[in-house]
Amino acid sequence: MSEQSNTSTPAAPAQQQPPAAPAPTRAPIAFGRQGIELATLEDAYRFANAVAASGFAPKGMDKPESIMVAIQLGAELGLTPMSALQNIGVINGRPGIYGDAALALVRSSGLLESYEQAYTGDGDKLTCKVTARRKGDPVAITTEFSVGDAKAAGLWGKQGPWSQYPRRMLLFRSRGFTLRDGFGDVLKGLRTTEELADIPAEINVTPGGAVREARVPAGAATMLDLEAPASAQAAPAQTETPTTSGKPEAGPADPAVDLAPTESPAEHLVRLAAQAGIQFDQVEAWAAARRLNASKDADAQKIINAWSTVARTLQMAGGAA
Repeated sequence: MSEQSNTSTPAAPAQQQPPAAPAPTRAPIAFGRQGIELATLEDAYRFANAVAASGFAPKGMDKPESIMVAIQLGAELGLTPMSALQNIGVINGRPGIYGDAALALVRSSGLLESYEQAYTGDGDKLTCKVTARRKGDPVAITTEFSVGDAKAAGLWGKQGPWSQYPRRMLLFRSRGFTLRDGFGDVLKGLRTTEELADIPAEINVTPGGAVREARVPAGAATMLDLEAPASAQAAPAQTETPTTSGKPEAGPADPAVDLAPTESPAEHLVRLAAQAGIQFDQVEAWAAARRLNASKDADAQKIINAWSTVARTLQMAGGAA
């Protein structure tokens, strides 16, 4: 028997791993007398992330991207980053500036020669008058907004600031008009957030981009300019189905008009909004834009008659809770 050689293959030399690349270092963000100094887009995004993580971001600006856009808009207006976050609001998709900040920007622009605001009258004639003169302009700009104006616009008594601070809201409305008319370049054409809050959201829901006017159900002919998707338009009238006796069967009752025995139309409208998950102030704003008062039984009944269309419109606009 021959002997077999017991040979082994030599192990391959261990490969040396290349040295790990050093972690990239970020340039520090400058901090001056007025705080953070954002010099680059990366600086702004880093700061926006810090604000979002801190919990100091205003409601609706909880993402770094939205915070950064607000900072950019504030920079165009001349606001520091934190001032921009505190004084810019987005209402129904539109940016606006709070009324006190609008006046502060105009004052700091150096273009304001004089400014006056005063209240006159009482009752429906209570009026806030704001006058501002721009340097170099021969004529001052004056705007008045009265209780009568607020009632005509469906604002007076509206739930929220119009009920809590009615005189202040008259001031903000007249001030906003005056400053926009005389200092639109300073405000970059922005409206005040107080005005934007009373403007219903615009809805563009068709694939081609055109807005269609929905067919309003019978009994709601006074509600004009209703915008809703094609799927939310009133369904065509159903044909009557004859029974074996030859008489048509009555269709099911519309739950929107099925009031409880002790329930007023205004109360029923509140219940419908809650059942649909829609905030009632959205219903009030929608009604006010059509010269209706959702708290009045007569107007509430008109809205109830068209509730299926109204509910879909508000849900598409983001009115659902």
